[in-house]
Amino acid sequence: MEKKETIFVNNKKYTITIYLERRKNAYLSIGKKIVIRIPTLLKKDKQDLQIAKFKEKIIKYLQKYPNYNLKKENYLNNHIFKILDQTYVLKLNDTENKTATGRLVSNDIVLNIPFKLSRTQKQKMISSLVNKLLSQKYLPFIKERVGYYNDLYFQKDLKKISLKKANSKLGSCTIDKKLMFSTTLLLFPEDVRDYVIVHELAHTIEHNHSKRFWAIVEKIIPDYKEKKKWIRKNSIGLEI
Repeated sequence: MEKKETIFVNNKKYTITIYLERRKNAYLSIGKKIVIRIPTLLKKDKQDLQIAKFKEKIIKYLQKYPNYNLKKENYLNNHIFKILDQTYVLKLNDTENKTATGRLVSNDIVLNIPFKLSRTQKQKMISSLVNKLLSQKYLPFIKERVGYYNDLYFQKDLKKISLKKANSKLGSCTIDKKLMFSTTLLLFPEDVRDYVIVHELAHTIEHNHSKRFWAIVEKIIPDYKEKKKWIRKNSIGLEI
């Protein structure tokens, strides 16, 4: 079950999406979207109480970070992307073709975009293609970092590792050990990026955020709380 609620903070309107799901723990995510996930097994009064507590956290967060969810600058010709130790320049070409195409040429991201598309459609198309091209290039790098920590600390049989544009999370781990990471990680410092990787690998043992889960993370990343602070402070509006 899904429902949406609206709140106003600092005269700005925000939408909260609330999911009632078959899950063990309540969960709050403040990323590109604000999402609350509530176990259906909870009684109605406890569901309402948990939602109210999360709303208090959301309001405090939005008051602390008033620039949350500001619209990203449009993709323009010669837009620069700094990925790890590389700088890429966006090169846009109008085309009469009905479909968009793209390729990496040295350090240029060259895209051919149908000129008949609206401005909004072009922006979505450019975002999709840029993320696709960079995901293909840097997936081996992410797999190498995941493999390093998995071999050293977890030794799990991972079914799949993917890298893609993600709307509301930096990473995820399914019950059957499929790991997904957001392309946003490519913009993070190495130590913070590795923390996110360890975080998702820890879910192959504890698929929750219990004390046992955080103990696993802390054993590998002793200063993980500092990494979490960096993400809360710096990841707002940071995306490819």
